Amino acid sequence: MLKRFDVYYNRKLKVLRSAGQAIGGAIGGAITDAAQRNDGNFTFKDLVVDTDPLQPKGKDVKMVGCDDRHEGEYDPSLISGGHDVLVTWFHFTIDGKEYHLRSFYQFQPENPQAVGPAAALAVERTVEAISGRIEL
Repeated sequence: MLKRFDVYYNRKLKVLRSAGQAIGGAIGGAITDAAQRNDGNFTFKDLVVDTDPLQPKGKDVKMVGCDDRHEGEYDPSLISGGHDVLVTWFHFTIDGKEYHLRSFYQFQPENPQAVGPAAALAVERTVEAISGRIEL
């Protein structure tokens, strides 16, 4: 049974990265460096999947977006700088087992019309990524 299916479009890191480059120095470098780390979530093609999205990420993790609202927020260390991010949430139950997953699809839209097809691709890849991890 599907309990949640949401897709959020988050452009915040691209804005922060641009600001970081404009600011320069230690602050700008920290913003840019944070955008290029990966801390262990599983990847599938060009997608990052968080298999435990409701688990607090730690005091040192500064989420980008609506922190702790379980919406379009994400850890910038998972995303390359200069990208927009589609954050997809799934919460469902199969044979009594509950799954709660979130994915991050980074992309660089050339125009506003590119967001819709990117969202469709993000959902398709998320379903493909998590289907191999479902226990039947």
